[in-house]
Amino acid sequence: MLAVSHGRLIAMGTPHGKRGFFHNEWRSNPAFRKFKVTAAECPRISAEYLKAERAALSDRWYAQEFECEWQESEAALFRSDIIERAVRDHAELEIDLGLGCSEYAAPVHYTDRDVLDIDLE
Repeated sequence: MLAVSHGRLIAMGTPHGKRGFFHNEWRSNPAFRKFKVTAAECPRISAEYLKAERAALSDRWYAQEFECEWQESEAALFRSDIIERAVRDHAELEIDLGLGCSEYAAPVHYTDRDVLDIDLE
């Protein structure tokens, strides 16, 4: 446990969508030192291998896996920038559920940025 040992955390990986631990820490945690090394910069990966992978993969998938680029998930219904703009840091919002009368307007409570709790009672 780092809190007890005062050790250090070394995390390595490639981007996998604009979400999760690596994306959050890369984007918003100044305490981490970050290094970006693309596959083309790695002397152990041959140009021939990269050429074959480029031919086999979509541009987005290649950019994510070999060029360390944060890409949208190909399975996402909404782009992450649209979701980010929709998220509000308010303690409570009123949302009309579209049921035709005001008693169905439900208070919405954000317990954190990732969890949404709608109180229908």
